[in-house]
Amino acid sequence: MTEREAFHNAWECAYVALDNLSYESPDLGSLSSDEINELTDCLKNIANWFDSQEEKCWQEKGLTKSAPN
Repeated sequence: MTEREAFHNAWECAYVALDNLSYESPDLGSLSSDEINELTDCLKNIANWFDSQEEKCWQEKGLTKSAPN
């Protein structure tokens, strides 16, 4: 498995987990505001980590990431 495939698989696993937490968890409604804020912070950290890894991959290849159209 290449680094790119491993990264993609990790992203897919995280996405499915987040989707399950957000839309299917019967316990989500029972979370306190503090717990929801903590979960939100964790999700932001995960998203930031993936963004930083993508940028790192571009930099290692000597490329620049183009802005989305």
